[in-house]
Amino acid sequence: MEVLEHINEAIYPRSSIEDIASFKCSGVLNAIKGMYDACKPGGTLFMTTPNGASAECMRLGFFGYTPIAWHLHVREYGWQNILTMLKEAGWIIQRFETIACYMKFKSQAEIDQIIRIKQIMGPTNPHTNSTTFVIAQKP
Repeated sequence: MEVLEHINEAIYPRSSIEDIASFKCSGVLNAIKGMYDACKPGGTLFMTTPNGASAECMRLGFFGYTPIAWHLHVREYGWQNILTMLKEAGWIIQRFETIACYMKFKSQAEIDQIIRIKQIMGPTNPHTNSTTFVIAQKP
């Protein structure tokens, strides 16, 4: 699955303005729960999605830009958000990691900024690669 970053909120006819204005991940959580419901017991989910906690997103935020690495995405989720939503939907995490799939640095200066950010962050966020990769199983 590679669509979570394109899903909007689930808005219903009776949604309050507070529901619409506060991003509760309802669209993504509904999609994850729908995948769970569609999968047979023992079935496996393979998921990749941009890592909203990546070093690139941190770099953008530090320099005053919206911390979304890909401008066409509705939202990019941090790896903790993804794991939390999968567990909430009932999935059992079999494998998780962040991998360096998409890097779009324009200069050595940007690469140096990323290296510095990783040094500053240290072990508090060991998963700073661009893409979250998860294998989960339905019990």
